[in-house]
Amino acid sequence: MTTETLAAHFQRLKGSPIRLGEAQVFAMYESTVPAGQQLIRISRDAARETPTQGLRLKISPGKFEVNDQLLPDVVLWANTCPEDVTLSMSSEADAVLKIWNVWSVDGTMHAWLGNAGMLVEQHACELTLRCSDGVDDICFSDLVVRIRFTS
Repeated sequence: MTTETLAAHFQRLKGSPIRLGEAQVFAMYESTVPAGQQLIRISRDAARETPTQGLRLKISPGKFEVNDQLLPDVVLWANTCPEDVTLSMSSEADAVLKIWNVWSVDGTMHAWLGNAGMLVEQHACELTLRCSDGVDDICFSDLVVRIRFTS
């Protein structure tokens, strides 16, 4: 790979995954989830302290239930969210779930810039996301989370 950033590659490829050596790098994880209610458990295994790392989740159509609020998208910040969290998500029709990494610099949320990208490992009903923020060189240990879906 040249010195071109991951963001430049994603832009050129219209968001399609990038081949980096033997790995595929994704700008976001996307999956269809069936209608009804499901639980999604997110376990944070590692997070770089600076800049603050986060995980953004969006479901459409549908909502996440967080602290008695129904929200179409949520951000779980490593500095304020427990290491293990379970969210309820529901939709009256099949929905699309999108997940991507974000980071905060001086209180501003960033995504899809510089060398931001994710390695996605799928094992049975568990997913591991190894995320590189857009700051500095590619480093897929900036944020590492495991995600498990249950009904």
